[in-house]
Amino acid sequence: MECWLITSRSEVRRLDIDEPPEELCLPDKPLTDIDDDAPIASIQDAPYIIYKRFDLPDEAPRLGIVYAVTAPTVGDIQIISAYRAGEESRPRLG
Repeated sequence: MECWLITSRSEVRRLDIDEPPEELCLPDKPLTDIDDDAPIASIQDAPYIIYKRFDLPDEAPRLGIVYAVTAPTVGDIQIISAYRAGEESRPRLG
């Protein structure tokens, strides 16, 4: 099942999680900064935000699970759908 993260900065990221937890706890930073810092420091120097799990089988069966601070809005679902469509339309090499 697909998992998506909508951050407090309105960033969208597809997550590869085998067993999706009920919540995710991430630093309040742009996702690129989190990715860059992860190998250097196991604990990051920023306030943390808890993202709750929302299952969306009725509203959007193709999206699966969304992690967000509050329940996803129609606009959030549209952003994820657009992001997903963009990913699917990119040519795959190799």
